[in-house]
Amino acid sequence: MVSNKWKRPQSVPFPSIWRRFKAKDVETGELVNYRVQDLPEDRYEEAVQLLVEHFLKDEPMCKAGGAAADPQSVAGFSNAWRLILQDRISLVCFKENSDEIVGVNVLKLCCRGTEDGIPEDAGKACTDMLRAMDYATRSGDLYNKYNVDTFFAGFALLIVPKYRALRLAEQILRARISLGRTIGVPLTSTVFTNKFSQAAAARAGFEETFVISYEDLKVSGPKIAFPGVETEFWKRPDNVPFPSIWHRFTVKDPKTGNVLEFRVQDLPEDRYEEAMDMMLEHFLRDEPMCRSRNCSQDPRAIADFRKLWPKVLKERLTLVCFREGCDEIYGMNFLKLTQKDVEDEPSDYGEALDDILTAMGFIADSGNLYDHYQVDKFINGYGLLVPPKFRGLRLGAEILKARIPLGRAVGLKLTSTIFSNRSSQRAATLAGFEDSFEISWEELRKKGPRMDFPVDGTPTVKLQSMRLD
Repeated sequence: MVSNKWKRPQSVPFPSIWRRFKAKDVETGELVNYRVQDLPEDRYEEAVQLLVEHFLKDEPMCKAGGAAADPQSVAGFSNAWRLILQDRISLVCFKENSDEIVGVNVLKLCCRGTEDGIPEDAGKACTDMLRAMDYATRSGDLYNKYNVDTFFAGFALLIVPKYRALRLAEQILRARISLGRTIGVPLTSTVFTNKFSQAAAARAGFEETFVISYEDLKVSGPKIAFPGVETEFWKRPDNVPFPSIWHRFTVKDPKTGNVLEFRVQDLPEDRYEEAMDMMLEHFLRDEPMCRSRNCSQDPRAIADFRKLWPKVLKERLTLVCFREGCDEIYGMNFLKLTQKDVEDEPSDYGEALDDILTAMGFIADSGNLYDHYQVDKFINGYGLLVPPKFRGLRLGAEILKARIPLGRAVGLKLTSTIFSNRSSQRAATLAGFEDSFEISWEELRKKGPRMDFPVDGTPTVKLQSMRLD
């Protein structure tokens, strides 16, 4: 850990606001103002408790070391943060006209030649992380590489979970620029330990100074192992053939009495365009949220879905149903991985799709899936379609059942989807899904004008989930 006698210049007001920006309100989906400012002294302890509650559970090194369950490490981190906050350069993010802490970045001024060791009673998880951070910082040789005598370093970056889809980390990191220029510090640096904060740092303008894999960290420098840390964004495992068949079943044709054989498999890449065309023709017209926004007749909405669905398809999780001996599409389910703390790419979708995604985000957050099921990723549905001429065969439930072998094969333990009409809700129940969250359209409307979806025939919208392990 770094200590020094540096003091914030008295000429710089405290607290000061360092950055203002717009982002969505997580409750209403409306664009609202946020600000990043100095963390006020009367909020220090609240910030420390938020870090204990979330950072120690989610930060990869802390999670690997079991920091949250180790009282000595909890005390070690808490005491370190309290000491660092005395430098009065740590940042906090608030939504304008609210005093709720949205995010916090604990920052400390580091000076050449003024360093001390790690407290002996800090706890193993705390000690291991601080040793690893110290090794990475020293290996970066910041003072000499950048020809500086001071820099400020980050000792914790936290976005409160319900705000993690808003790309706030990037905004907080950008606020360091105006802070540093004002207090006369020419450099900022941080050891970013996970792929999400690293991506945010890159977007904010940080450059890589030193990189070491978690595997190499086991045998280099402090030689510390952090087991279970994921170092890449999820992708379909190479050892799972594509396309694969996941489910076979038979159905008796209610009109003829003939037994029909079907299979559910990965949607082949050469059928992507055909599948999207079918979704545009049928799903936008029939799905309640899309129908309430008249998406099938809205050129902007059609164009937006054409931008959204390729992002879904590229993960190669989407399912298609074929009748054996026939290549006509009888049904499909667009699927995508949803992962904790992953911030979506900025989008410029029009009002219709943006409203739908906002409502879906609210419903998904209300289900509290990550905590309830103790997972950090799951298979999410982005459209279940059985074309009208095949809707008497009950194919929806069979397509949903295929998620079970798919999920197990690719190593995912949960699937969850927002089902917005009675037929898909019944199909999900038949397939083994349970209700995770349910809200009436009337109650959803009260959450804000962007969540007003006039829907007839289905009283509620449901978030339904199924374990795959």
